[in-house]
Amino acid sequence: MTDEEIARSAPRVAPVASWWSVERLLYALMLALGLSIRLWALGAQPLSPWEASNSWPAWLAANGLRVVDAPTPNSALFYGLQWLLFWTGINSDGGARFFSAIAGALLIVLPWWWRGLLGRRVALLVACLLAIDPWLLGFSRLADGASVALLGGLLVLTGMSKAAGQQTKHWPRITAVAAGLLLVSGPMGWNFLPIVILWGWLLRSELAAAGMWQRPWLLWFGGAAWAGATVWFARLDGLAWIGSGVSVWLSQFDGRSAGPLLPLLTGGYDLAWPWLRLWVDAALLLPLGAGGLAVLAYRTQRAESGQPFLRRLFYLCAGWLLWGALLWLLPGRSPLALPMVGLPLLLLSAFGLDALIDRYPRDLDWREAGAVVLTLLILMVSGTLWLTALLANRTYDPVLAQATLVIFGLGIAILVAFAVWANRSDAAWVAAALLASLLLVIYVRSSWKLSFANVVIEPAGWQATMAHPEVQLLARDMETLSSHRAGDPHELPVQVQVASYVTGDDQVVPARPDPVLGWELRNMRNLAWVTAPLVEADSVPLPLVVTPATASDDPAQLDLPSTYAGSRYHVDRWWLPRTLVQDDTRATEDESSLIQRWAMRVQPWWRWMVYREATEAPRNRDVILWASLETAVK
Repeated sequence: MTDEEIARSAPRVAPVASWWSVERLLYALMLALGLSIRLWALGAQPLSPWEASNSWPAWLAANGLRVVDAPTPNSALFYGLQWLLFWTGINSDGGARFFSAIAGALLIVLPWWWRGLLGRRVALLVACLLAIDPWLLGFSRLADGASVALLGGLLVLTGMSKAAGQQTKHWPRITAVAAGLLLVSGPMGWNFLPIVILWGWLLRSELAAAGMWQRPWLLWFGGAAWAGATVWFARLDGLAWIGSGVSVWLSQFDGRSAGPLLPLLTGGYDLAWPWLRLWVDAALLLPLGAGGLAVLAYRTQRAESGQPFLRRLFYLCAGWLLWGALLWLLPGRSPLALPMVGLPLLLLSAFGLDALIDRYPRDLDWREAGAVVLTLLILMVSGTLWLTALLANRTYDPVLAQATLVIFGLGIAILVAFAVWANRSDAAWVAAALLASLLLVIYVRSSWKLSFANVVIEPAGWQATMAHPEVQLLARDMETLSSHRAGDPHELPVQVQVASYVTGDDQVVPARPDPVLGWELRNMRNLAWVTAPLVEADSVPLPLVVTPATASDDPAQLDLPSTYAGSRYHVDRWWLPRTLVQDDTRATEDESSLIQRWAMRVQPWWRWMVYREATEAPRNRDVILWASLETAVK
């Protein structure tokens, strides 16, 4: 007698288990890491003038308010997204940056669709670098359309690659929608257009066969641009911000201000500034990017007929680097130009890392080589400690300098001896791996310093002008006074004086409502912008008055009642690395001159690169809050 057993159905989790792979897990980890560091303490720093110029007008529109001569947003798409978020009741600095953080995190998953073009391992390495890149992380934590434009630009490149390689309908449509949104995303989107045009020209035959550039594709493109600029026809004023974004983009070419109501993004960034930022923030991309370019060129020469995109990818990266270098040389260079060199270098660095992994010496006896590597690590850490001690001293210490040279020289001697004892290729791989590891640590540290450091004591020069944390204290103090005197934190009348001023880079800002003050004081319901404060002595309640700080401020000169007293607050601060240069007119050729030059020229630069500490304090712009000392209600 035989027993028959009914076959059991497979559990429902089987498809999920088969879908979930190690590769997908790694991408998920990269996405979780990138999202967490972009959202962590997102609203800790107040909005800079650049950010407030975009966020304050969107908040005013969402609340049905209007301020004469308010700043003009430079991104129609980001203005619409912020307006929609503020309309739902979100009202915070972190909320203003929310869509930038989400867009920056979504960048990390795009390499999943590049695996067929780059290779699985190279695409995963690109995702890892996108998650921790200092510049991309910095833009992801700004209330600006740049991060959204970066996502749109890379999505267009991805869609064009997939549409050219597959005969499907959805990728041409995705590309059309992404291209339409990119067109209305602001100055960064216009920076991306030459790269999109170059990639489209390189893939022109495949894209034409896929149905792109035809009438249905153009309809998707135009509809996405219109919907992105008007928030699905809810905000027709967004169409005007397309022109303002173009004005800001064009200001990069001549260095002039785009307009009195547009944010000041250009000016003050000298010719050496972007190259210094590359060295300080992204030194990892320099050797790896150069090596990756050589690797990609080599693989292009050996590419088989089944890899038609590899040669075009080489042309894309080369053209991208040339376009980014041109933007860096323009007189109106700004932070918007940094990713135009950083992104192609990041892509090439993934090829460099991939080649480094391929060159792993499998025949190397690590029981013997491990002692050499451990010794080199100890010498590297010791040399770094001695070097930081040398840079920490205000005066030049020859003993520290000699010890540092001896330690690093000993490490080089051991590496040369290892090359002679083992072989040159193994020694070269060990040296390259150690250098890449050290630069990776510096790379991650630069991401932290650029986005999470204290902007007051550790200026980065990432944005020339940033809001000072004291401006948040100003808003809180005004709310406290309003609570005591009017019974509501936002009810007391406030008069804010508008006046022209000169920025740290000698740009004259005309008299208009200040975006930083406008954003921080947005909740004050009785806020008025005036050219001169006007307070009647019998006013009930007596208003608060905010005026620009000058050398001789007193209530009489401002035509305020004698009962008013003022308190000074910092609004924003201006700092760039070029302020580290100190002229030394007494320099001679003797020994004291060498020490003096070290203290005046060399040491401040290296100290800032290592610690982000500046010898000269940033230049602050101040306002004075005037309040009556009479607290009794008449």
